[in-house]
Amino acid sequence: MSADYVKVAETSEVPVGTMKEVEGTQILIANVNGNYYAISNKCSHMGTPLSQGVLDGNIVTCAKHRAQFDVTTGKVVTRPKVAFLHPKINDVPSCQLKVENESISWSNSNGNRQTRQSHFNRHGKTINLVRISRAV
Repeated sequence: MSADYVKVAETSEVPVGTMKEVEGTQILIANVNGNYYAISNKCSHMGTPLSQGVLDGNIVTCAKHRAQFDVTTGKVVTRPKVAFLHPKINDVPSCQLKVENESISWSNSNGNRQTRQSHFNRHGKTINLVRISRAV
């Protein structure tokens, strides 16, 4: 069964070294050295949008308590810093992307962005991780 894909951005909207929140979703797209990755835009600590943070290489730092996640895997790199505490947090989920021409699309097997978004938010683990490289 092949997955349906929904266009979520143009490649020009996510230059190398930047990230973009997909409007109307909880998805964050990051461009790491010309490869596009998608993870949840919600920090697993307190739900702060990761798009408000800073991307350095493949690591996004949450603006609120400086938790860090690898955008290529969704894995926690550094736990949040709250006073002298470092609470344990979960990895953030990722989802499948593909790039065709100048369009970035995400996997939507039901053909409905809201249905796919609900599936994405219900899982606290990495799903459908795919690295997408642009063909030269």
